Amino acid sequence: VWLGTYLGGLHRIKPAVVHVISEAEGLRNRNVTGTYVDRSGAVWAGTWSQGVSRIDPTTGRVQGFGSPAQAPSWGNVFFEGRDGTFWIGRRENDRDLYRCTRGASLACTEELSAVGPLRGVLAIDEDADGRLWVGTTSGVYRRDRDRLVLLDTLVGAPRFPVRAFATSPDGAMWLGTNGGGVVRYREGVFTAITTGNGLPSNLIRALHVDRDGWLWIGTEGRGITRLD
Repeated sequence: VWLGTYLGGLHRIKPAVVHVISEAEGLRNRNVTGTYVDRSGAVWAGTWSQGVSRIDPTTGRVQGFGSPAQAPSWGNVFFEGRDGTFWIGRRENDRDLYRCTRGASLACTEELSAVGPLRGVLAIDEDADGRLWVGTTSGVYRRDRDRLVLLDTLVGAPRFPVRAFATSPDGAMWLGTNGGGVVRYREGVFTAITTGNGLPSNLIRALHVDRDGWLWIGTEGRGITRLD
């Protein structure tokens, strides 16, 4: 288990062992704002205004990327697409989505929407068809024909910040919003599930579909619930 902390670095917890990685080990900054494990097993850590760091799964070596050409100064959200594209999102409300190429180093370029920069990126995922979805403070974007489009004109599309995604075995895309509950998208239709349908809160922090297909919902201040 990897834990990002405020001013305490990155903690790795194994049975009876807590291993702390901070500036002395090569971390860009001890204030960790986001963590992610990619398909190679490498651990990525976003830091407070100092770029991102990568921990090699075999050697444990910490490599930092901090120049503007390498990585954004903040890294809150990470996602590895099925085509290998690596995405980094920030929550700074100014030029907050980056497409990155990994190798011996890291090279990132800003990704724009159809109308300009994305601001306040909170979550990134792909649907069953491989389309990129980006949750932001202003709603949800989807990548269609190589363009990121804000889905604000579709009936039922959430007008709230989108903080989490999950995909269920039936191909549905689930969106966790900050104020609008959980929204299900399938075959072009958005359906909202809120406190009016039995949710304990409309403030959603996390979503997870388990191996049996159950959707688990983490709420803000009202615990965890399971959607049958």
